[in-house]
Amino acid sequence: MSHGILGRALPALSLALTVTGGCAGDLENRAEFELLLGSGGGTDSSGTGGSDDPAATDYDVPGLIFAEHCASSSCHAAESSNPLDLESADFATRLNRVGTQSECGNIVDFEEPSNSLLYRAVTAATGSDCGGVMPPPYTQDTLSAEQQEAILQWIINGAQDNPGEQSSGTGGDGSGEGGTGGEVVAVGDDLDRTNWTITANPIDDDAANRPSLAIDGDTGTRYTTGAPMTGAEWIRIDFGQEETFSQVELDYAGSTADFPPGYAIYVTNEDSTAAADWGTELASGAGTSSGSLIVNVGSQTGRYLVIAQTGTSDNWWSVYEIYAR
Repeated sequence: MSHGILGRALPALSLALTVTGGCAGDLENRAEFELLLGSGGGTDSSGTGGSDDPAATDYDVPGLIFAEHCASSSCHAAESSNPLDLESADFATRLNRVGTQSECGNIVDFEEPSNSLLYRAVTAATGSDCGGVMPPPYTQDTLSAEQQEAILQWIINGAQDNPGEQSSGTGGDGSGEGGTGGEVVAVGDDLDRTNWTITANPIDDDAANRPSLAIDGDTGTRYTTGAPMTGAEWIRIDFGQEETFSQVELDYAGSTADFPPGYAIYVTNEDSTAAADWGTELASGAGTSSGSLIVNVGSQTGRYLVIAQTGTSDNWWSVYEIYAR
């Protein structure tokens, strides 16, 4: 699996996600309608296997199921108090990198998709130690067998963000302004950074701010520009050889205000720091103060990765770690 989101992003998902407000009302058996992601025992899944049905494979699960049936303002919407956000454009990118978060199992489980906590919740006939039926019966909202199967197939296919709604710039807490990105493909393991080298513009005189600190494996050190952002900043990574990857992540959790107000991603085989040699822009957008920027670029192969900072801000641009996967 990829380097850990565990302990770094979505920490609240280890808590009980109690359905509140309009999702549970004042029902006496309110506990039946809680989805407990952080405690309790397991539950059997009624789902088995996947489907080769194109309709199930291509069904827009984030846009047509979760958005319509789960992301109400008091349930799993981005602005709700419930930490399981099923509305933000990048929620699947975050969910599919979660390991075991609770005794109940993985929210999405790629080794045994039908055992995914998310799938078990929508196919449960009765409540269990790990939660109740979702959507709650009192809402009189149900998912059809086809929709349940589509969710299972969506997990089998990698639980990807909806390409039509996805923000290419996404953060660890569901951030990311609407941008453009490549085709969403399955995300692999982090690339080995042993042979990576890095350069950037600008390079601050302070050795504690050097570009190499963004790939040193220490989330307590950082590269920073040491000056306000003008839109002319960039980071270029030399992988040391051609690599294939589909996602780039910038970690800036230590300085959340130092996010890029604009960015563009390039992959090239040209050994040049001149913008004219970077080739076609693969993704662009804007970061937020989430502490992380995750960008889907589609399947790309190249030796050099360029991350251009295209916005302006009085803050410095800071990057603590950079990953490609």
